[in-house]
Amino acid sequence: MVLWGRTLTVRAPVTHSAPGYYWWGNAAKAQVIHHILTQLQTGGRCVVFDYGCGDGGYWPAILRDYPQIEWWGFEPQPQRRYTAQQRLAGYRAKLVSWQELQTTCIHADFIVSFSVLEHVYRRRPYLEMAQKQLAPGGIFYLNYDDGHFRPLLDVSQPHTWFPALKVACHNWVAPLLARCGYVAPFQQRVQQAEIDQLLQELGWRVEQVFYSNLSCLKSLSQTLPPDQQAAFMQMWVAWEQTLNQTFSYLGEQYLGDPCNLWRVMPSRTLVLTHPGG
Repeated sequence: MVLWGRTLTVRAPVTHSAPGYYWWGNAAKAQVIHHILTQLQTGGRCVVFDYGCGDGGYWPAILRDYPQIEWWGFEPQPQRRYTAQQRLAGYRAKLVSWQELQTTCIHADFIVSFSVLEHVYRRRPYLEMAQKQLAPGGIFYLNYDDGHFRPLLDVSQPHTWFPALKVACHNWVAPLLARCGYVAPFQQRVQQAEIDQLLQELGWRVEQVFYSNLSCLKSLSQTLPPDQQAAFMQMWVAWEQTLNQTFSYLGEQYLGDPCNLWRVMPSRTLVLTHPGG
């Protein structure tokens, strides 16, 4: 199996017809899920751990279409965890608490962390837990997003002023509250150099990095009727793959990242493996 230019032995090909794209409206998530689904083994089980699963996202539809997936999820916010439990009832799905993760070995073939890292105050323990839960030969898709730190304030549109200022205030206050022990509302921009250094210290191997969610395409997707979403999602992912493969360059630092794509694609995904997994 070729993983974005690098050969890895992970899964036999799936016998389904070519999988479609789930998670419409988010090219980073759609690309990762599509990549996982193309590697599913016929029969048996494939274990996926959604590390910060929110309310369950598109997983009910995915688990319905791919019953060989055994899904585990972790979500620290009680209301969102309860919603996920309700939506995933009846599927091969189990949600666990942080305390349960200490004594549980999920042995995941794939771990996904979508737009979570920017909300994690203690990032080293978070990444160490992923090491514990990853099976040998497994893949960890670590994605983080910068959208919370780019509030849009249009001077000509007064209705945008308060929401943008509210987000900016939250970004300033949240780290201070976390230092006082109140970590629930924490969010802070992930600096590329800092997270890359931490991953290196912990022994993670970076197989690939790609940027996603071109701002104009994300906005355009919200205007389309449902019957055009699938075709648009396929085009969107393919176009961003081309941008990453052909037009990605390093330059001056911009909002914590020197890649030119980061300026207009504020979602970064690292495809990670770990020798000790």
